[in-house]
Amino acid sequence: MFNLKYFTSLKVVIGLMALLATEVKAKSTRAYVNPLNGKAVDLFIVVDESNAYMNSMHLGLVKTALNEIATELNPAGSSPFFGVYFYGATQAIETVVPFKTSLASSLKTYLEKKQYATAQTSPSTLNMALDAVKRDCLAQCRPIVPRVTVVISNLPDYTARATIRQLEKDSSMTVIVVGIGSTATATIMNQLATYPAKYYAIPVSTYYELIMASPHIGSTISDVPRNLNISNALHIPTTTNGVYHTVQLNTQSHATTNDMIIMFSSNCPSCSVFGSLSEPNPTSTNTVANTNRRSFFAYSGYPNSIYYFRVPKDTGRFFLSFLANGMSGVNIWKNINEMKECIIPVILVCLLRIEWTTTSKSNSDIRNSSSLNCSQYTDDDEILVSFPFHVDMNPLTRMLTKTNGLMNDEGHIYHLNIINQKFFPLTIFCLKHLQQLYIRNMSFHNTNHRLPSEIDRLASTLISLSIYNSRLTHLSEQISRLKHLQSLELVNTNLMELPYSIGNLSSLTFLYLANNQLSSLPDTIKKLPVLSQVVLKNNLYLRSIQSLNGLPNLKGLQINNCPIEQLPMNLPYLTDLQMSKSNLSHLIGIRTLGYKTKNNKYFYFNNNHIQSIPPQIKYVNNLYFLNLNYNHLITLPLDIFNIATLHYLYIQNNHFSDNELKKIVAKFTVTHPYMTLYYTKSNS
Repeated sequence: MFNLKYFTSLKVVIGLMALLATEVKAKSTRAYVNPLNGKAVDLFIVVDESNAYMNSMHLGLVKTALNEIATELNPAGSSPFFGVYFYGATQAIETVVPFKTSLASSLKTYLEKKQYATAQTSPSTLNMALDAVKRDCLAQCRPIVPRVTVVISNLPDYTARATIRQLEKDSSMTVIVVGIGSTATATIMNQLATYPAKYYAIPVSTYYELIMASPHIGSTISDVPRNLNISNALHIPTTTNGVYHTVQLNTQSHATTNDMIIMFSSNCPSCSVFGSLSEPNPTSTNTVANTNRRSFFAYSGYPNSIYYFRVPKDTGRFFLSFLANGMSGVNIWKNINEMKECIIPVILVCLLRIEWTTTSKSNSDIRNSSSLNCSQYTDDDEILVSFPFHVDMNPLTRMLTKTNGLMNDEGHIYHLNIINQKFFPLTIFCLKHLQQLYIRNMSFHNTNHRLPSEIDRLASTLISLSIYNSRLTHLSEQISRLKHLQSLELVNTNLMELPYSIGNLSSLTFLYLANNQLSSLPDTIKKLPVLSQVVLKNNLYLRSIQSLNGLPNLKGLQINNCPIEQLPMNLPYLTDLQMSKSNLSHLIGIRTLGYKTKNNKYFYFNNNHIQSIPPQIKYVNNLYFLNLNYNHLITLPLDIFNIATLHYLYIQNNHFSDNELKKIVAKFTVTHPYMTLYYTKSNS
């Protein structure tokens, strides 16, 4: 029999079964009881050693924090595996603690040998470190314990987002991002960390706070549910006499103890359901009938077994609840018609609701609608049914290749990911509580490749809109009504222009418009009062960004690979400016960037046509990092030698004569003995 201490979980499931006639909902919670009491984990720690942020003292503090985390996860009777990787300084990833190190004391011994590494040319990246994690996990991760990667960085690399999502998908990895200092913006951390980011994005102010936060990081790691990847766990192998289906549940690898509880129900109100551990075709003569109860209960089940359930042919869908190892297991609504030899990867985690909708409006019905009538839908479930595609609600593992969404306990959909669909249903805008809308590989042909004006129906709720790899050339002016919108991402959509009304998005903090066809920006964009991060890279027709001048709170601006000829100006809080592969010939106006903040400045002007540096560069407040590689410089102004805060200077592949280069190196040796200078001989 099952352990009485798990009776509460059973009562929750029984309560859900009582609601089968109307709606079945399962409460989402992070509460988690792992069969090893949270003491088993495959943990990978990735540390950013970029010299621009970390010095030798910081390394010592990181070591202390890692030792604290490992000690917390390694009490008596536990079985963690550790691996620690450093990137950002050396060209190759430095595996400091080889994966499958199983003792905190051994991890400490490895860390003590780690020495501070000075930056090399073309240092390793976060993507490279994550590739190393994936390689080691593929070879050595255990199948029944949580897999966690912790990224510790002052400036997490946004370009690693795709790699992280793939790591989550391929390796069932949970990624925790620990950002240190003000350069680790909440926006980037939230985009990188595993969803929900409020659990897995952890900001700290300093390396000292990293040590203080180590117990919290350790407990977050312990709370990650274990992942069981089960192939062919549930399918229908046969249909007998056209009268009923046999549903087969294979519990292999689900459980390690004999306390399993299986509950099964169909939605046929007057049908009998039969279940058996050994009989492939259970009937009233060879097993127990549960007439009119529609449910079969199997207590004290066994691992590595196959259970069979007979459901009538009239059953449209069935409900299955499986509990094991004292854990609230998996609750599934499944459509019978989708069950032929399907594969369901299952994660044993707390009660989550997954629903496959079974009917939809035809495309023509929606396409011919002259207006959107949301009053015909009584709740979000009915709106889901109107979509011309299936949506997996509250999936246990979110995949970037499958349409899915999240629903709260009140039955309100607040997060929707639409992936690889051909038709955009306007009824999405009937979801009154939708906060986050993510679209990838969507055809907007039914809206003439425009964002529909009905977007304004989400004005009171939508805070994040992301559209990737979809042809969407224009936005509706009605987007200006999204007063709560904080993040707008339109990436690789062929976007040609922004509406003039974009200046009314008073809550917008993050604007990501990379890989598009923008040729100009509306002047109203400078009216956005809290906009702090803008990414415009790879807009090959964008020649001017003067519309950004005067933005009061802009901190980060990426406009790489755009034919921009002039610096932006009057951006008082700008700290990170990336304009590599642009068309700059001068840096006039540089003193107007970041003049109101004492935070370090990071400026990237490599691969341009800059011929000289203006003397006003000495007035840049706390210039810390300056990249001038691959330009046309023949000398440097004397003023640059007076910038005491300059720690990193890149002047490789310019037109310095050998004699001039020797003078520059000698001068910096005297004025900046601790500065890192990257240079090469003349390329003329």
